[in-house]
Amino acid sequence: MYLLWSLILSLFAINIILTYVVIKQRNNSIILKHKLDLKSYQLLSFEEKNNFLQQESDYQKLIADELKKIDLIDSPYYYIELIKNISSLLDVSHSYYFEYLPRDNKFKLKYSTGLNKQQYPHTVCNIHDNELGFLWSSEETHLIFEKLKNEKRFKFNFSVDEYNLNSGAIFTVVHPYSDEKIGIVGFYSEEENIFNELEINLINSYIHFLQQNRIHLDKNNTLDLLDKGVNFILNGLVILDATKVDYPIIYVNDCFLNITGYQKDDVLGKNYSSLFHQNSSEYGLENLTSAIARGKETNVIIKNYRQTGELYWSEVYLYPICKQKKLTNFIIIERDVTQEYNYQSSFDISSHQSRYFEEKLQEINEIQYDLNQDLTTNLSQCLSYACEILGMQIGVVMEVSEYKSLIIGQYFSFSDQLFFDNEYSLMHILSREICTIKDTIYNGYSTHFNSLTNDNFINNLSVTSYLATPIWINGSIYGTIHLFDIDNNVHYFREQKYLLEAIAHSIAKAIIAEEKELEKEYIRVALEESQERLKGVLFSLEDVIWSIHPQTLQLIYINTAATNLYECELSLFFQKRCFWLELVHPEDKERVKDYYSKILNIAIFDQDSNSHDIEYRIISCNGEEKYVRDRAYLVFDNYKKLIRIDGIITDITKKNLTQKALKKSERELQLIFELAPIGMMITNKKGVIQKTNNSLCQLLNYSSTELINQNEKILYHPDDVSKNYFFLESILKDTQQQYSQERRYISKNGTVIHTMVDITILRNARGEILQLIQQIVDISQIKNMQEQMLHDSMYDSLTGLANRFLLMDRLAQTLKRCDRNPHELCAILLIDIDNFKKVNDSMGHNIGDQLLSIIASKIISCVSEKDTVARVSGDEFVILLEELESPNQARKVAENIINICDTDYYLENHYVASSVSIGITLSSIGYENAEQMIRDADLTMHEAKTVGKNCYQLFKPIMHKELVQKLQLESYLRKALENNELELFYQPIINLKTSQVAGFEALIRWFHPELGFISPVKFIPLAEENGLIVSLGDWIFRTAAFQAKQWQDKYPQLNLSVAINVSSKQLLEHDFLGKIDRCVAQTGVNPLLLKLEITESVLMDNFQTAKYILDNIQTRHLKISLDDFGTGYSSLSYLHALPFNTLKIDRAFIESINREHERNAIVEAIVSLAHNLSLDVVAEGIELPIQEEILKEIGCDYGQGYYYAKPMSASLADSFIEQWNSR
Repeated sequence: MYLLWSLILSLFAINIILTYVVIKQRNNSIILKHKLDLKSYQLLSFEEKNNFLQQESDYQKLIADELKKIDLIDSPYYYIELIKNISSLLDVSHSYYFEYLPRDNKFKLKYSTGLNKQQYPHTVCNIHDNELGFLWSSEETHLIFEKLKNEKRFKFNFSVDEYNLNSGAIFTVVHPYSDEKIGIVGFYSEEENIFNELEINLINSYIHFLQQNRIHLDKNNTLDLLDKGVNFILNGLVILDATKVDYPIIYVNDCFLNITGYQKDDVLGKNYSSLFHQNSSEYGLENLTSAIARGKETNVIIKNYRQTGELYWSEVYLYPICKQKKLTNFIIIERDVTQEYNYQSSFDISSHQSRYFEEKLQEINEIQYDLNQDLTTNLSQCLSYACEILGMQIGVVMEVSEYKSLIIGQYFSFSDQLFFDNEYSLMHILSREICTIKDTIYNGYSTHFNSLTNDNFINNLSVTSYLATPIWINGSIYGTIHLFDIDNNVHYFREQKYLLEAIAHSIAKAIIAEEKELEKEYIRVALEESQERLKGVLFSLEDVIWSIHPQTLQLIYINTAATNLYECELSLFFQKRCFWLELVHPEDKERVKDYYSKILNIAIFDQDSNSHDIEYRIISCNGEEKYVRDRAYLVFDNYKKLIRIDGIITDITKKNLTQKALKKSERELQLIFELAPIGMMITNKKGVIQKTNNSLCQLLNYSSTELINQNEKILYHPDDVSKNYFFLESILKDTQQQYSQERRYISKNGTVIHTMVDITILRNARGEILQLIQQIVDISQIKNMQEQMLHDSMYDSLTGLANRFLLMDRLAQTLKRCDRNPHELCAILLIDIDNFKKVNDSMGHNIGDQLLSIIASKIISCVSEKDTVARVSGDEFVILLEELESPNQARKVAENIINICDTDYYLENHYVASSVSIGITLSSIGYENAEQMIRDADLTMHEAKTVGKNCYQLFKPIMHKELVQKLQLESYLRKALENNELELFYQPIINLKTSQVAGFEALIRWFHPELGFISPVKFIPLAEENGLIVSLGDWIFRTAAFQAKQWQDKYPQLNLSVAINVSSKQLLEHDFLGKIDRCVAQTGVNPLLLKLEITESVLMDNFQTAKYILDNIQTRHLKISLDDFGTGYSSLSYLHALPFNTLKIDRAFIESINREHERNAIVEAIVSLAHNLSLDVVAEGIELPIQEEILKEIGCDYGQGYYYAKPMSASLADSFIEQWNSR
């Protein structure tokens, strides 16, 4: 068994060693191919990137350098050269290569450039701590960082700021065989956005070399280990060259030299048989020599002598090696068995038995031949030979797999009957035993066999001995062979084991041969199918495929495409020899015949030229003229004899028509170029003028002959020469085709001409620049208009002052200077003319414009030339004061402006009084941008108007805080409706005569999830300012109407009304009446139960519109109440003219009434007035019993206040109604 394993291991190792040179050559071929592929790719990439390499010599140098570095691909330090090279090509300053350590799950720094190792934090880093881990855990193959400082997803494994890096790219390195990630390479630059698509492709191509380096290192390590392993084998190993007559020795291992006593120089190149002594065992040596001569495998035991003359016995195994069915080498395994022969008493093997063993091995070789003829038929015969050789009576061969075993052959010397079937468990048990042990066993070794002595088969046949071994194929157990002895005439000895293993090996080779035959059959069938597919492809092609005999010109083959091209039956081509020549156009026929004559002559004298091409015309059977391209290919046999001419005919009729159209188009383009209304010029890439049209000559006042062959820079404006040169250089390095540039030309008479030049680059198929076509448009008028527009875009047309755009630009620059120099101070004064709107509305815009111009001139008179005065809106001016020494200077300027503007102006027979309000803010507050500073100045200006106008205010940070709070509250309010944070509460209104609940006033409440309860006093004015009051009022109206409907249905006898507050903006909205109609219709509420409460301010803002709307509300049967009566100025004058139903006395009158107070008389007068006008009266703010008593005595109709109840939710209001009315 030891020898068998040694043989197998040695054979595998020697196969590797034998093919080492072939592998090396193949790898060199692969490397060379990669060299060529990569160089081709890089050349293409570099041609597109002209900014790296411009000249062909540079390309050749780059390729030579790369080829030198590729020769180092077997080096373990090859990655260093790669990283250096990529960094140099990309011109990046920093790079690294991290190798992944799978056992530690960490990265190890292998190499870096530009990163200081003393400052570099970690040579080994964790996988999830930085950019390496982020890429490692993602599915991306690379990451591009356009701006490293903006990266927020992770922290880099180095200081970006310390190295002043701006952009970068990292790539995973993947093992090409296992697809496992093995490392990460990274490249970083101080430039921004340096990595484009071409550079990424370049890096990937170099990473491919890094992968190849890893493959070569793995292979070299494996070969080194195998070489060392062969030298550690305890058997001698010899390799012979079978391609030479004397079969010289080309390799021996150290163990062979130890066995024989020879030195390597003594045996290399010699015939193996010459190493045997003349007294060596003749039979074994004869068998060995015969096997070598026949190229056959054999196994012999030979007596031999060492170089020292010492006798030894060796067991020799010969194995032939074939490449493409041709014998190339012999592998010989030699084992020293001298010690075993010295213990013949232990094994009882005599010299007669040794000869017997050698003879049986020869018989097994004969069995191999029979098995190769017919495995299925001769397998039983093989078993009979095996039983005869080993003295056994029963033989069984089984095929085994992971899930089952199958009997495929059996033999019984005493019967033709087959005793075993696949259901018999004994054989399956024995097979599993052998597969488990994976070695030859006999009854003494087999635990299962000894335990089966009571098996019926064992007992009935009196089995006394058992021998079995696995059948190995390609390193795996294919099956098992079992032999049984029933005559008790076999005693196990070692040679039986070898003989049985040799028989198993013969069966394995026969199985392999049979599988190869099956594989050949599969290949034959696949080839036939492939031919059928090829035939289908040929018949589906549009091109005509043909073959003719070179001597007779008889057609051999033509596909069906000929019927479409020649418009005739395919059979005609075979019925008439050279029928296809008859269809050639008469004018081309002689040329075609000469063409084929030349082909045949070339075939005789120049066999290296086997491809030919001609174009001619044919006349189809239907009389149509067509153009064809005929390509002929000469086919030679192995003896360089012309045996066939194959060809392809392509219909190029459309192509020829296209070419004619193209020539016509070229002529038309030439005409267009000459007659184009814009200037056109064609130059080479150096700027030399090759062609001009008439329009350009007229534009520049030159003749065409004066310009051609001159460099176009003679036309440039002197100040633009460098700019235009660099522009030309940049587009020549780029890969686009069209570019535009604004240029100034100098005409022949010295006039400056502004033009817009569109450049189109013409390239050849290789991407090389041929010409530049320039279209030149005169934009002088447009340029003048642009300059005027630029001025208008920066200055106010009325006052001539800077506008907002110019102001913001100067303010931004000033703030940057202040940020760099903390001691520098600037200020913004935002000036607003008081009551300017009234001047415009009452006296007209003409007077308003005159006033603006006067104010502008007065403001300019108060500032210095370095300061900026701008008009930013209708009546608002902004002053930017720079280089202030203290805030008092800004105050002084503001005071001067207020004083000088506070006067009357006589404009168009009108005296116009004017004043200004000013808001001041200083840069010392620390503004980040100009908008913030203008915002605070505007806020401060409004504060000045609030305190009385004609004054200035200095900004305080608290103002901004209040504004932010106000804006935050506004934001919350906008979301309040969406988030259902608003709720209607209802305060009861009591009939003072019946003491019953007469209705409720709907009052809105806001419960914010974070701020809690927010008073209506805070958010209602805010809603009035920002317009939210309309949507808020609509929601209140709908909700209150729905609630009124519920009370209408629940308490129909009470006629409970609901009073709803309506703002002036809501009332005056264009669709307010329509909303009322829709709401009443949707809710079904009785409109008499809805009472709209409006304030006196509505009447003051727009009386006529308000009257129209109130009259229409009245016609819809809704009631109208005048809220907070007595707090306005002139509501008494409107009471009789408007359709009010109710008058509500403001709580300011109610809270102070008592028995001894004059306010009682006012309230009594209001009640009396209302009753005289047939109006109901509601007193708000009743909180004391005495107030209720007095109001009842006065005759007030209704009361409302905390004395009765605070505002409550709708559900609590239901309870209140029931409890109050049940008293």
